[in-house]
Amino acid sequence: MAPLVLGVFLAATPATPGQIVHRLFVEAQRSSEAASPDPGRLAAAVLRDFDFEALTRAAVGPDFSALSARDQTELSALLGRVVAHAFARRVLARPGPPLAVSVGTVAIDGDVARVDATLAQGGDRYALTAHLTRPGPAGAWKLVDLVNDGSSVVETYRR
Repeated sequence: MAPLVLGVFLAATPATPGQIVHRLFVEAQRSSEAASPDPGRLAAAVLRDFDFEALTRAAVGPDFSALSARDQTELSALLGRVVAHAFARRVLARPGPPLAVSVGTVAIDGDVARVDATLAQGGDRYALTAHLTRPGPAGAWKLVDLVNDGSSVVETYRR
């Protein structure tokens, strides 16, 4: 009975910022190694781990607040689909050795976190910084931006 209780407790424990970054790129690695890669599966992982309303709010800036609630929701959903599918296509288009992620420094300040990580593929290494937020101490961490070698998702879609 004790292992069952422990398993239920662990399943209910929210993932840490480092675990979220690691989980996303492990899914990317699995998808890229699959005999028949499925971009939809990888896109679903991106949609699960990102807060696209926060990403859209950051990309659009102050004008986001001027939109109706419905337009905010629709724009966030649209940008979410675009980012998720672009991420999946980019990862799956990289031929070669498997993709590996190494999570380094995790800095948490209240409900904001920064995760520094390294992506490696063959002899190539890429610096990655993930920015995450959560809606209070009991909330789930979600990605709001990924910066890969200086290229930010938010900056890419900023108007």
